[in-house]
Amino acid sequence: MLKSISTYNKTLLISLLAFLTIQTSCTIPIKLVLKKTDKLNGKTVRVKGTIISSVELSDIKCFTIKDRTEKICVVTNNLLPLKRDYIKVKGILNINYQYKKQQMIVIEEKQMKLKKLKIYSTKKIKRGSKVEY
Repeated sequence: MLKSISTYNKTLLISLLAFLTIQTSCTIPIKLVLKKTDKLNGKTVRVKGTIISSVELSDIKCFTIKDRTEKICVVTNNLLPLKRDYIKVKGILNINYQYKKQQMIVIEEKQMKLKKLKIYSTKKIKRGSKVEY
């Protein structure tokens, strides 16, 4: 009897952890993000959709993402996606974002870490030799 309870608890715990992992990695509709702004303010959200516009000014880079329910502005330090690209965005919801005396609801995308590419060359280039392009 005790052995089956222990197995049941382990199974329940594993199921609960799997559910929480799935919940935290899922995207949510933008309409739901805009509906629950008070609860989600300052928290990480994930949305996906199509890019409908992008703007790069001297002090800000942002793009508008739209899913089948609604659209929202995303402020980023990364490269801007192209119009009509379908992407996933992970960032922090900010309902008090100020830009030139205008307050708006935005997702502040975290800066992506760029990885160095390792280039392996099979040829050794001698100093002073000509390189053809």
